[in-house]
Amino acid sequence: MSRIVSFIKAKVRRLRAIAALFAAGILLLTTACQAPPSPRAAGSGVENPGSRQPTELYKPTQEYKGGMNKFEDTDPRRDLTGANRKAEALVENSKQNLRKVESPGDFVENYREGTP
Repeated sequence: MSRIVSFIKAKVRRLRAIAALFAAGILLLTTACQAPPSPRAAGSGVENPGSRQPTELYKPTQEYKGGMNKFEDTDPRRDLTGANRKAEALVENSKQNLRKVESPGDFVENYREGTP
């Protein structure tokens, strides 16, 4: 009985391998032998070499600043007032923290109490 089961299992494995190879071959064949798309599907297929896009001389809209590519490195539309206010507040906060502590011993004592 075990011989029959092992024989059937071997046949199934072979059939799966043959089916996988057959599927891969069909996939390769249909992809490689596919007809190229027609020019009508991509567009009209007519090219008019006489009509070209008009070109103009480059005129910069920003003045020379000396940054990358000879212009300012930041976006001129960017609003920095909020960032400057926040930076000033952080500097002032750090100055107040330095005024609170007179010596390293005071800092250690405040830190142990949980209020550095």
